[in-house]
Amino acid sequence: MNLKFWSKPHPFIFDWKSVLIPGLVTFLILGIYAPFGLGEIEDSWRWGFAASISAVAAISIWGMVTLLRAVVSQDYLDEKWTLGNEILLILSVLLLICLSVFIAFVSLGFSDQPIVDVFKDVVLKTLLASFLPVVILVLTEQYLEQRKQLKNIKSLAAHFPKESSEAKKDPTFPASNHLIILENENGKPLAKLPAEEIILFQSEGNYLEVFHLSKEDELRKTLIRNTLKTYVKRLPAEDFFHAHKRFLVNRHRIKELRGNSRNYEIRLESFPDWVPVSRSKSQDLLAFFKS
Repeated sequence: MNLKFWSKPHPFIFDWKSVLIPGLVTFLILGIYAPFGLGEIEDSWRWGFAASISAVAAISIWGMVTLLRAVVSQDYLDEKWTLGNEILLILSVLLLICLSVFIAFVSLGFSDQPIVDVFKDVVLKTLLASFLPVVILVLTEQYLEQRKQLKNIKSLAAHFPKESSEAKKDPTFPASNHLIILENENGKPLAKLPAEEIILFQSEGNYLEVFHLSKEDELRKTLIRNTLKTYVKRLPAEDFFHAHKRFLVNRHRIKELRGNSRNYEIRLESFPDWVPVSRSKSQDLLAFFKS
């Protein structure tokens, strides 16, 4: 399979619908489609069995996601979750459901086939019955998230300055006498820069790269030994936006926004690269420009 497909960004979404919808689909498939010979037993038993397995499906999803969050960082879920990860998570949940159905069949004596044949039958029919709902669920998540991102981007377009000169005329832009003192981790001053000349701070291990403009509007970089966290606490939130765990940007230098199914990216004046915005910071960004 194409690696690009597996590495495609996918939103990590877990809410009440993530538990309710798969449980409901499981309930309807077992109750109406009645696989595994369930159609041969009484309706009350069949629907009771369907309700029990759908509850197991919902609990399996909740348990798997809880375990995932315990062993995987939130940053990874927000920024690095892919379509391949989502599919593997779904397959893991389906495996738990298969085991639950298998144990129920053997315990209740619904089948007189050899245990190995029962297990194969359960796995095959569960995967076949789940294939279409899973595909629909994944594609729907992709579509709805991309649509939401596009809508948010369009609604924010009016808030971005069309050119650098407009940004500098912004009455909220920091005054030229507003100096930011760059200090190392020991508090030793290394440089003083006007706030409006700073484009962004970028974390690189134990160092910070401070990108700023010279008097001739040329992009310069100053390296200091310090943490981004120090400057996030020190600099005013109305002028600097903590876009990502590695980036603190001058909000008045943001000129363009784009997004995918996972997060946003912003373009800054005089800076060549797109800067990522963590999914956890997306709502802050929206509120930032809508205020």
